[in-house]
Amino acid sequence: MLGISLAVGIYFAAKDRNANGSVGNYLLGGRKISWVASGFSNSLTFLSGVSVLGIPAEMVYYGAAYVMLLLGMLLCNIVSAEMFLPIYYKLELSSAYEYFNVRFGTVVQKIATTIYIVQTIAYTGVTMFAPALVLNAVAEFSLWGAVLSVGTVCIIYTTLGGLKAVIWTDVIQGCVLLAVLLIVSFMGAEHAGGFQNVWKICRDGDRLDFFRFDFDPRYRLTFWSTVFGLGMMWTSITCTNQAVSQRFLCCRSIKAGKMSMYLATISSLLMAILLYIIGFIAYAYFGDCDPLLSEKISAADQVLPYMVMLVFRDLPGMSGLFIAGLFSASLSTISSALNGMTSVTVGDLIKPHFNFSENKLLWISKGLTLTYGIICIAFAYLSSILGGLIQTTLSLLGICAGPLFGPVVLGTLVPFTNSIGATSGMLISLAFNIWIFVGSTIYPPPPEFMRAKYITTSGCPVSNSTQNFTTIPLTSSSSFLATDTDKTLIVSEERPAIADFYAVSFALYALYGLMVNLLVGLIVSCVSGGLKTRHRVNPNHIYLPFEHKLLRWLPEKFRRIMRPNFVTAESEISPKQELNLEDINSDGNTSGKENPDGKLNSGFIDDETIITTM
Repeated sequence: MLGISLAVGIYFAAKDRNANGSVGNYLLGGRKISWVASGFSNSLTFLSGVSVLGIPAEMVYYGAAYVMLLLGMLLCNIVSAEMFLPIYYKLELSSAYEYFNVRFGTVVQKIATTIYIVQTIAYTGVTMFAPALVLNAVAEFSLWGAVLSVGTVCIIYTTLGGLKAVIWTDVIQGCVLLAVLLIVSFMGAEHAGGFQNVWKICRDGDRLDFFRFDFDPRYRLTFWSTVFGLGMMWTSITCTNQAVSQRFLCCRSIKAGKMSMYLATISSLLMAILLYIIGFIAYAYFGDCDPLLSEKISAADQVLPYMVMLVFRDLPGMSGLFIAGLFSASLSTISSALNGMTSVTVGDLIKPHFNFSENKLLWISKGLTLTYGIICIAFAYLSSILGGLIQTTLSLLGICAGPLFGPVVLGTLVPFTNSIGATSGMLISLAFNIWIFVGSTIYPPPPEFMRAKYITTSGCPVSNSTQNFTTIPLTSSSSFLATDTDKTLIVSEERPAIADFYAVSFALYALYGLMVNLLVGLIVSCVSGGLKTRHRVNPNHIYLPFEHKLLRWLPEKFRRIMRPNFVTAESEISPKQELNLEDINSDGNTSGKENPDGKLNSGFIDDETIITTM
């Protein structure tokens, strides 16, 4: 797998050497990438080794509440593809952070770019380290040999081949991963007595609790926190994370970009469902002899590799295929992150300030890819101190999701938002999320809100114990177990009143951050004169949902505030009203051009480069 990935990078480096040696070709594939390849690559971007290991462990030890993320992902991808990403494409941007520049100015752009880079380095470090750590514990795989080999190969092919190499290696790696998941699911189910028996065991073991409608935000995962909290985080990722939006922007047209997003949605859902099923199979396979409780493994995220080693022990090469699939997931995420960080650094931090030639920018881009790769490997050394795989990675993403997504929502939907409001909302919401996260590490949620499931070793040959774990160690770096015996000690600790506020679920970080961002951004924009200057907003930079005929029932005063002054109250909004860009003055007003029906146009450019609202 490493050899094939490296060969793809070398191939595209040689192919493009005498072709279009531009930074645009290197970072965006010349905007000529097939939507099929782009979509499949997009689905692999955040289906990392962490997901392959963490999701089955989640099903075994916490139940099926996480499955509801499928609904959140479906909704958020539709919203992103139809509302936000087309605006980036029409403005010919290379990243979401360039939109922050054209809408709010360079201050917002540079703050957002910095947040993204720091977050991505941390996330990539976890992605690189976690699978190697698990395989080291279960299969005696060399820990740092795995980290360094995966990191080095990924750096080389990403540096040499650019986005084209990243996308086409993703396609190959995705095919391998899909084949691995299918093989594991069918063979695992066969060893567990068939799918019907798996379903029965999971039902009897209370693992099929998909719908948890509790409104208490301290519960680890509920229907609300999963669909709306994690769903909001996923919307932020698709709209602001360069590794995802880059896949949309590299396509030949907006229509192709949308097709890419919908293909990514379908393939992501398919692979997620396979991982959920494999998690249920793992629970049924071990049944009443849990490997964590019987100390066959030292952490919950080892449950899938341990099951694979047992199921495939008589089939030479199959365990190696699983390892190849696991590292395929890691390679796709790491390469996408490296290319994404390089893209925003060149486009947002270097090009606006330095007048380098295309050739020099190309070499700078390759140097940045190499540098970021080395930094991510270094950060992998720090990952051993972090907590559970799924919870840790979602916390890292959630902390930054709300602050980064806020300016997109405010910029596209609220014309009176200004630079001061966007900056204030982003920084205050980031500080708010970090405050909650730090508080949650000092005062962890009480055990009753974790909802760890009942596990037993009553069916094991030697041990005959039954315990209900209240805290599950989700990484190999920790071996702490909190059983019912420890619960009295935890409960007896004094907890200040604010500890209940810190106990809010990690799944809600993105939603709470976005709410704080929007609230602060709106208030500060109003106070700092945003209502008076909203007529200066370029119509190509906004989306006008409240002018749609289905929302005309809203109060006219509210609708007037939520649109630039160039849209009149009497305007009839139709999907095909034309407004030429030259009719827009430099301050954002229109020159008053009317259609033959005498009514003023509004909205933004649609697929045929015309201005509309929907």
